[in-house]
Formats: sequence, C-alpha cells, structure tokens
Amino acid sequence: MPIVFPTFNKIEDEFIKAIEEHVKDKEIIPMKIGIITLNKLTKGLINMAIDLSIKDDFNNILGGIKASRTPQRMTIDYLCNHPEYLETVANWIYNEFVAKSEKNLKKLELITKYFKNTSLTSFPITLIAVIDNECVGTISIFENDLKTQDELTPWLASLYVSPNYRSQGIAEQLINRVREVVKGLGFKTLYLRTEHTSEYYKRLGWEYVYKTHDEKGQETQVFRISVKN
Repeated sequence: MPIVFPTFNKIEDEFIKAIEEHVKDKEIIPMKIGIITLNKLTKGLINMAIDLSIKDDFNNILGGIKASRTPQRMTIDYLCNHPEYLETVANWIYNEFVAKSEKNLKKLELITKYFKNTSLTSFPITLIAVIDNECVGTISIFENDLKTQDELTPWLASLYVSPNYRSQGIAEQLINRVREVVKGLGFKTLYLRTEHTSEYYKRLGWEYVYKTHDEKGQETQVFRISVKN
C-alpha cells in the first residue's frame, strides 16, 4: 500500500526577485539568501526589512507568499507499481552514479532493464516518491551493493531526489520507508556505502562500521542501522 506524506512547495528565486522588485525604487538591494526553510527565510528577511525600515511593505509581500504555500501530498510506493516512471528513475541513476565517470549508453540500457525487474518482496526493491503525478525521488534496496563485502545484506542504495525538491526532507522519508520495508522482510540490520555523505547518515543515526575499498579499488565507508525495533 502506498505511504502518503505531507510536503510543501519550495520557495524559488522568484521570491527574492519579488523582494528586489518591490524595494528597487528605495535604492535597496536585498542580499541573495538562496532556498532555505521558510522559518529561516522569514526570520532573515524580516530582520533585513526592519534594518531597512520597510517592515510593513515586507509583511505585505510575505503574507502573499505564505498564502501561496499550499500543502501537497507525497506518496511513496514501489516502482514496479508505476512503470510509467521507469525511464525517469533509470536516467537519474545513470546520470548520477554512472555517467559522471563513464558515459556509456549501453549501461543506461542495462540500468533500465535492471530497474524494470524490481519487485515487492525480493531484491532489488525500488521505491519512488510522487507529488502531483511527478516522480520526485527514488531509493532502492539491493541484496548487495559492495561486492568485496558480500557477507553483508541488505543494502540501501541509489538514493536520489530531484534537484527541485531537495532540502524538504524527502530523502529522509524515503530512507525511513526503506527501513520499514527491510524490517517487514525479517531483517534486523540495513547497510549502505557512501563516499561523500557520511555526515548526513551520521545525523540520521547510522553507525559507522569501517572504511574499505570496492572491487574497482575506490575507497568507501560502510554504515549500518538497526531495523529490529
């Protein structure tokens, strides 16, 4: 059964442009603050507005922005239930994990075939996050994601969130759903490998196991987390 989560639209650069347009006649140029959480964004811009003596004008703009942030519903389900998203997922995985080191369209074909054969209860298992009929993220469970450590199983793998939907907690919700699936299959521990995101997984409670090398000689770190509770 698909799992549904609440989420929200992102604040895009148009918000900053709106502020700039509003205050340009006052010879004020707001700082570029990028896309961050609404609370941080609100606090930062209100402080800026107070300093620039345009608090009332800013609050009028902010009221309109808040009104436009309508809740959306995100569904997490199995990719095998939604073959219409197969090509999207395959291209994400190819571009993020393969093409950066080796551009080979035959590899894309193999990846597409691999994800076409994902399942509900046997590995590989792939989950997707969907908002308004748009696939916005994916995550998989592999029997093994590190051939030099084939005694460990199963593995969280191929986590990806579309750039337009990052920094909204979607990755964490996908990870939590994977933990539930693995627990439901009777496993007590889940593993992953990472080369660049160890601090992220530590913040989520994953335990560092050791540093090792894969079959290509690349250094990687192994993490694990209990799913039995």
